[in-house]
Amino acid sequence: MKIGYPCINRTVKCCSAKFRLSSYSEERLIETTAANLMCLEKILEFNRARSILFFRITSDLIPFASHLFVGLTGRCISRVTSTESGR
Repeated sequence: MKIGYPCINRTVKCCSAKFRLSSYSEERLIETTAANLMCLEKILEFNRARSILFFRITSDLIPFASHLFVGLTGRCISRVTSTESGR
């Protein structure tokens, strides 16, 4: 049986960044999401190296993804992911 962990990885020195809605800006959303995606990449590389095949991704990965301005969020995330996938 292959197992994983549905919790925070404290071995990899990064964690999902957050910010309050009151300090929201498109720039801050893009920066935070990019940092969170880079952190996720480090964690997934760590997991793969140890044959850990199950991992719960935090809902904080993309700040405010469930809020009403999802169209704006989607555009921002598309820009971040297309930039990141180019690496």
